[in-house]
Amino acid sequence: MNRLSLYHSLCCHADYSYICAVSCRTGGKRAADTGYFVQPTVFADVKDHMKIAREEIFGPVQCIMKWRDTQEVRRTHVAADHACGS
Repeated sequence: MNRLSLYHSLCCHADYSYICAVSCRTGGKRAADTGYFVQPTVFADVKDHMKIAREEIFGPVQCIMKWRDTQEVRRTHVAADHACGS
């Protein structure tokens, strides 16, 4: 992928977060008037079934998810499309 397509991908994830009621705690906007740099971005209230939790995002992005207990963490990783390394 080139830088422009990575920039557009990250912007689409930011737009998606607003649609899905995910809280963008900081960032999510262009970092400068030129170039394809994006501010470091933190999304909170992310659920494991959401697109931004399941897809790899190339950029300074952190998705914060909450679990009630370790059993819920294990169930989430078992149900995920990819294996969790041990």
